[in-house]
Amino acid sequence: MLETQILKVLADELFEAEKTAAPIVPLSSRFPDLSVEDAYKIQLLGHERRLASNRRVVAKKIGLTNVAMQKVFGVSEPDYGSILDDMVLWSGELCSRRQMIAPKAEPEVAMMLREPLRGPHVTIDDVLRATDYVVAALEILDSRIANWRIRLNDTIADNASSKYVVLSDHKVNLSEETVSFFKNGVLLDRSSGRSVLGDPAKAVAWLANRLGELGSGLAPGEFVMPGSFCSPTDISPGDEIVAEFGTCGRVSVRVA
Repeated sequence: MLETQILKVLADELFEAEKTAAPIVPLSSRFPDLSVEDAYKIQLLGHERRLASNRRVVAKKIGLTNVAMQKVFGVSEPDYGSILDDMVLWSGELCSRRQMIAPKAEPEVAMMLREPLRGPHVTIDDVLRATDYVVAALEILDSRIANWRIRLNDTIADNASSKYVVLSDHKVNLSEETVSFFKNGVLLDRSSGRSVLGDPAKAVAWLANRLGELGSGLAPGEFVMPGSFCSPTDISPGDEIVAEFGTCGRVSVRVA
C-alpha cells in the first residue's frame, strides 16, 4: 500500500486532468505497487474534492461487467465509481467534446431505487424489490489517463473512467431487455441484459454486497448504472449516439 500523501497527490492529478481535459501518465506505470485498495482510496479522495464544491452523489456506476472485458483486465469481478449531479444529462441534450479527452459511449439501463440496499447477502430478488423503475441510458466514458493506457487500478482511481450519463424519461419495470446501439444512424451492435453479468440485477447485488464490506450501501432515490450491454464506441464532435431498447425505449445524445 502507498503512503496517504502519495494517494492525495495522485487524486489531485486526476482531478486537475478532468478539470483541464489534459491527460496524465498512467498511475500504474509510475507506481507498480498501487493496489486495488489504494485505487479506491484515490477515488474517494477525488470525490472529497468534488463534494467540497457543493456537488452531490446521485448514483453509482458499475464497470467491467462484461466477461470479455474482465479477461482483458485479468479480473474476475467488476469495479465501480460514483455519478455526481452535474454528470447527468437528459436524452437529446448536447454534451461538449471540448470538456473531454478521449470519450467513448455505451448503452446501459439506469435502475432507480425506492429502497436501500446494503450487503452482505443481497440477492437479485432483493434488487428487483428495491428497484422503483428502470430507464434507458447511455454512459459517456472518458479516461484521464493518456491514450486509454489503463490497467484496473488506473480506471478505479479515475472514478471508473466516468464522465456523463444520459437518461431517458420513459420509465418501465425491469425485464429481459434488449438494445440496438447506433452511431450516426449506423447499427453498431445488438445485445441484451444477459451481457451484464447474466442479469443487470446481479451486477447491482454485487455492488450492494461490495459496499456492505466497506460499511456503506445504496440509498433510496439513488440510481445505479449496472454496466454496458455493448462494447463502447469512440465519439467525436457532430456524432449522434442512440440506444433503442426493446422496453425502455430510446435514449440519445449529440456531441457538440
